[in-house]
Parts: sequence; structure tokens; C-alpha cells
Amino acid sequence: MIRIPIRSIVVVLLLTFLVVGCGSEHYGLSQQVTFLWQQHPAPWSEEAAKAAAEDAKGLMTSHPNDIQLEMYYQDRVQSYDYQGLIDEYKAKLTDDSTNARLILLEARAVGGRNRMATQMKEAVSYAPKDPYVLAIAAMAMLRQRPAEVDLGVDYAREAVVIAPDMSLAHQALAKALFEQEMYEESLQEAEIASEQNPWDFDPVYVAMKSLQAMEKDEEALNRLEFFSGNQPLNPDALYFLERMYRERGELEKVVDRKRLAAEAADDGYEWLDLASVYLEIGWMDSVMSALSSAVDSDFYDLDYTKTMFEADQLKALAKNQEWLTIKDRMIQRRKETRDERRAEALSERLDEPASDWTAVTFDGKEVSMADMKGQVVVLDFWATWCGPCRMTIPRLQEFHQAGAGGAKLISMDVWERVSAEERPDYVKSFAEEEGMVWNVLLAKNQTADDYGVLGIPTFVVIDKQGVIRHKLVGYQPFLDEILGWMVEDAGGKPL
Repeated sequence: MIRIPIRSIVVVLLLTFLVVGCGSEHYGLSQQVTFLWQQHPAPWSEEAAKAAAEDAKGLMTSHPNDIQLEMYYQDRVQSYDYQGLIDEYKAKLTDDSTNARLILLEARAVGGRNRMATQMKEAVSYAPKDPYVLAIAAMAMLRQRPAEVDLGVDYAREAVVIAPDMSLAHQALAKALFEQEMYEESLQEAEIASEQNPWDFDPVYVAMKSLQAMEKDEEALNRLEFFSGNQPLNPDALYFLERMYRERGELEKVVDRKRLAAEAADDGYEWLDLASVYLEIGWMDSVMSALSSAVDSDFYDLDYTKTMFEADQLKALAKNQEWLTIKDRMIQRRKETRDERRAEALSERLDEPASDWTAVTFDGKEVSMADMKGQVVVLDFWATWCGPCRMTIPRLQEFHQAGAGGAKLISMDVWERVSAEERPDYVKSFAEEEGMVWNVLLAKNQTADDYGVLGIPTFVVIDKQGVIRHKLVGYQPFLDEILGWMVEDAGGKPL
């Protein structure tokens, strides 16, 4: 791909601006963002995302009021430096706390369903006629729990009236109408949004879901294939294409695109994902080739790799020389990186007082943070519906069986999607089936907010003095090992 120096881009855009003149704000797709999409279509790898963010940052210097450009920049940085993005926009908001667009950008950077909804209501109060604020607020109302769909529709309709040429406004309205089961109208708005911004997958997704709701599956697939044909490496489009082809028994059709994506990303998880597709089709030689490429990309999570296979398949693989070689390479690489991984895990030592909390056991007994006085505590914020949370359970079992370094391991169930009446029995049944034999409590969503939980699973390690020392977010290979190091650093025993 040919890359044009940013200095040249800035000069061209500046000349364009001088020719066009400076009238009222335009809400159509930004010239800067259009150019960036052309230069960096749907970046997969960290390297590609960094290049896109760097180019966006250069343009932001000469276009400080282009909020579309800021949101493009945020989306790129979020994929490789989430915490850095949060820190950047929190600092910006501190300097101008009543600026509605800065509130919007900070809310996008930090995330959190209910937090974002609260922030966006505040932004609307400062700028009730700003279509960007209204559009983002509309989507925040739909995402929070419980959702405020009617308010979301009102915000989105107002945004469309003010800025009929804004893709984001039509996209927000399409999503809101979909939630009201107005599928025809939702489809119309999604189509307008796609025409105004052909690079964005979100309106395509809403159109696809609306068509499926109207039982027009073939047309939904056609829309998806058309978008993916123009952007073959778009990860979201590829994900849903794979799902739809699988449902139709035509998984082979997605193989070439997934291989292109894995090669472009050069990421171990992408190669592993490709290997799982090969396995589902039954192409065992291709499975081994993809797994070998995963190891070449410095992927060595053997336990996670094994979850691809059924028990009888693993038994058969015991005599497969290619598999044995891959297995040995992963084991060796884990040993070689141990010291490096330990240093990285302990590199950000925190010094924050742990908030008090009260949660309940399945039989209604109250437990509080005060009960943990004098103990090292590991809080695991999770939910039954969370895929990455389920992936961590075997690692937590190993951590618990190894003694947890003398720490108190507590899985704090939050953000559940069942009623308060159903929750105790539902979560208890899940925990028993999954072998969660340590402390599992039903916690308040407010507790997750108090601990700054923006995504699950989140693990918080607290020392004997009630001070948070470490925090870990998301599925992590060798979680048991990492938590062991963190507990030891917080005053616990070595595993």
C-alpha cells in the first residue's frame, strides 16, 4: 500500500479548506476521515492501528475541531493502548469539564454502559442541539441497563433533523428503531447511514439484523457479502460472514478471507481461529499448518489451544508428530518468557484504597470487605454470560487448587441479565456446573463501578492493609501464574 506523507496531506487539505471557505459546520463525512479510511482500511494488526492513529494525530493538529477525526483516532488507539487513551481524554476533560464534545470523547474513551449514559445526559444538558452529542447519547441510552429506548429515539430523531447529512445520526436512529421493532424504518435509516459512510460496518450490521428480523436472510447475506467484498479484512464483517456461512453449512466459503486476515494481522489468535475453522471442516493438515503459524507469531497458550479439540481428538493427536512438535514449541516458549512475563505483570503497582462493599452468598448471607481484614484478597468481577469470564475458570481452578498464595479468592458476580429473583439460583447452578468451588458472591453493580470495572473479567488484588496493588482486565494466558505473582507481591505466599 502506498503511504503519502502526512505533511503533504495537511497541505492539500488546508488548500481545500481555503477554497471552500469557512461557513457553518458540515456534518457529512469528514475529508480527513475519508482519506484515513482509504489509507488504512479496517486495520487488523497493532502496527497498522498505530500507523493509522499516528496519521490521524497529525491531521488533528491542523483540524482541532474535527470531532469525526477525533473519534477515528480514538477507535484506532483503543485497539492497542486502552489505558493510555483513557488517561489522555480524562486529562482533556479536566481542563474544560463543561465542554459537551469533550464529555462525549471522554465517555467514548472510558466506556462502561451506565457510566457512558450518565455522561452523555450531562453532555446533552450543555449542548442540547449538537447532533454529535445527541447521536452518541442516543446510542448510550440503548446500551445502558436498563435501556431508555424512547429517550434514545428522541435524541436520534433530533440529531437527524439537525444534521440530515450525518451518518452517525442516521445510524443512531436505525439502532433505536430496531430496538422498537420498527424493522422497515430501521433498515431505511441504516441504508442512508451506509451511503453517507461506506467504510463503517455498524450501519451494515443494523441493516443485516433488520433484514433477518423480517426473515429476509438471503438479502441480509448479500448485504454482508457486498460490504466484505469491498473490505475483505474488516474483522466484524468477517465474523458475521463466518457465522452465516456456518449456519448454511458453507463454512469453506470463508476460509480464504480468514487466511488473508490472519496473514495481515500476523497474530497468534487469528491463526488459532483459522485453525478452528479448518478443524470444523475436517482439514487436519491445514489445522497443523495454522497452529504452526500461530507459534511463529509468538502464540504459546497450550491450554487455550487444547480447548479447540474434543477429548477423542486430543487422544488421537497424541501420536501426531506435527502436534507433538507444536506442543513442545509452546511449552518451551512459555518457559523462555517466564521472567519477562513476570516483570510485565508486576510493572504497574497500584496504591489505591480498596472501596468497602457488601455482597451476599447464594443463601442470602451478607459478606463485606471489612470481613477480609488482614488478608490478601483477589476479587474476580465476572458474569455467567461473559465468554472471556468462562475461559478464565479453568485457570482460576488451578490457582485455587494451588492454594491461591494464601489469598482469599472471591468471584463477584455483576451485570447479570436475569431478574433479581432468578439470580441466586441461576448463578449458583452455573457455578456448580463449572466447578467454581471457591467463594462466589452476588455483588452490586455499584461495587463494579466503585472499583473502576469497565469490562469483565476484571481481577483486583488487594493487600492485607486494604490497598489495591494490582488490576488485570480480560482473559489472560497463564492467569493462575500471573495472579500468583501479584498475590506474592501484595504480601501473600509464593504459589
